Amino acid sequence: MSALLLAFVFSSLEALVSLAASFALVARAEWVKRVSHYFLSLAAGALLGVAFLDLVPEALETVPASRIFALVLGGIAGSFLLEKLLVWYHCHDERCERHAVRPLIIFGDSLHNFIDGVGIGVSFLAAPAVGALTTFAVILHEIPREGSDVAILLSSGMGKRAVVGWTVFASLMTVVGAVVAALFGSAFAPVIGPLIALVAGTFIYIATADLIPELHKNVGFKHALIESLLLVAGIFIVILPGYALR
Repeated sequence: MSALLLAFVFSSLEALVSLAASFALVARAEWVKRVSHYFLSLAAGALLGVAFLDLVPEALETVPASRIFALVLGGIAGSFLLEKLLVWYHCHDERCERHAVRPLIIFGDSLHNFIDGVGIGVSFLAAPAVGALTTFAVILHEIPREGSDVAILLSSGMGKRAVVGWTVFASLMTVVGAVVAALFGSAFAPVIGPLIALVAGTFIYIATADLIPELHKNVGFKHALIESLLLVAGIFIVILPGYALR
């Protein structure tokens, strides 16, 4: 079986598994909204864990540190500028809900999935066994991250159909990345590191500027304790599978 076909099949499998996890949350949308602050804690931890313990170290393997950190900073600044252009408030009953985080989540998720797909495609060019192991690693860290993204979109007030549509689009970017990488191979190598750093900056911005401030709206020892524990849990849920496979 050719590397191209293997990359397509395995990246499609990864997309289907991620979608299954996401759809399970969408099906429980009302429950997700009721406990949204807990999901946001978990999501903030997951995004920070992926950014600092997965994406930045991976980018540092191919690009000088000074350039990587400049790109991470560029991702943060770019996210801020994009949010300032897109932010708007929709108010009802004197309560305003913020929606600008949606395009940031969709952009970051889609680009991250594309990069994961490129990793799958390139690994199958090396050897089928390497490609299969890479796909397994991607699935393990994608499920909690995709779940956190769905929770954020639902908590922002986005409808179920819209969440499903964007989730499908973002997941398909994994397949696109795998196929493109299998077709063009090493041509993508010079841009992967910079792209990873930009995604890291986007995730850091979403976690620190959009999610964590929302958590400070809930007061009381019980909320503080549970949300703190969930933030730490979000970090470990995302990064532990990667360490286990090393």
